Amino acid sequence: MDIYKTSDIRIIKDSAGYYWAAHKFVGTLIESGMYEDRNECRQDAVAELMERKEEDLSHWQEAGIK
Repeated sequence: MDIYKTSDIRIIKDSAGYYWAAHKFVGTLIESGMYEDRNECRQDAVAELMERKEEDLSHWQEAGIK
């Protein structure tokens, strides 16, 4: 099961105009970021998700878990 699906990212805009991005399994990706639009926030959220995926894979490989 791939828990790092970008389709599991949820983006919301709060009443102050700040964007938040959270992933179903990974958790908060962007907390209160100022963006021009939702797409810009999503791009950063996807980049953050991929970075965390790489970090997790690295830790798993070091621990001998595949």
